[in-house]
Amino acid sequence: MLTQQFERFINAGVYLRGWSPKTASLYRQAFQCYLRFQQSQRDAGDSNPAGATVTERCVITKAQLEAWLVWMRQSGRTPAGCNIYTCVFNSFCSWLNEQGVLKERIKIRKLKSHAPPVHVLSELEIRKLLAAKPKRLTYLRTWILIVLMLDTGVRIDEALNLKPSDVDFDNLLLTVLGKGGKTRRLPFSAELRRHLWPYAQKVKTRFLFGTRTDTRITYRNAYRNIKACCSVAGVSGEHIHPHNFRHTFACTFVKRGGSVVALSRILGHSSITTTQTYLRGLQIEDFAEERHLSPLAKLA
Repeated sequence: MLTQQFERFINAGVYLRGWSPKTASLYRQAFQCYLRFQQSQRDAGDSNPAGATVTERCVITKAQLEAWLVWMRQSGRTPAGCNIYTCVFNSFCSWLNEQGVLKERIKIRKLKSHAPPVHVLSELEIRKLLAAKPKRLTYLRTWILIVLMLDTGVRIDEALNLKPSDVDFDNLLLTVLGKGGKTRRLPFSAELRRHLWPYAQKVKTRFLFGTRTDTRITYRNAYRNIKACCSVAGVSGEHIHPHNFRHTFACTFVKRGGSVVALSRILGHSSITTTQTYLRGLQIEDFAEERHLSPLAKLA
């Protein structure tokens, strides 16, 4: 059955490839969307949608997946959203092929998608956040979390998993556990150390940003606290979310002369193409002070 095969695929990803719970959840969402598509075909009286035989048999065809893609677009899903689910099923079909279930590998081409520029934090907003350092430990914890993400570009999950022993204050290095269970070390600034060191001396929990019950803060609670902390500092808007601190770090790093290759290693990306997507917040004005390199310059 297709559902059973998909669960085997998920288990292989989680236990053999080190997928995070978020990744597994996303993959299941894509699969549920595919099942809804098949149900809609049956409700419409098509017992053999796009060349499929029986829904619960492990039979997937390229025509079927393309019909699903059309159905998603007709349902209002954006090209970028469709591409995410397409990647899921391309990976699933590749796994089915490796398992000998599919005779040939099926791969669906992505739709053209023009991602809008990322609205990163402005220098004024960053100044406001830095100036609004709270004194109470409960609020200070969230403020330190924000400053750490801005300074290092770590993912929110990586930051929430940090333990005091992961911080090397002498060498200004963090050891984080990234996607796929991969550990990497990344630098942080002396400015961050001035804030992080006294905070770390007060931490009595297993996690650097732990709760009173010695557990890890959930993403939902961290996000809520971050929005509240930023609002108190006079910084608000849809662009205020944990991942945008990572985008802001990436854009600032490149604006100040850092290489994309070095940035890719700091962010923990397996492909430099992924790193380049983080730079959509850069505008041509950001490079106004750079010397304009023109072929005409040699003729002057």
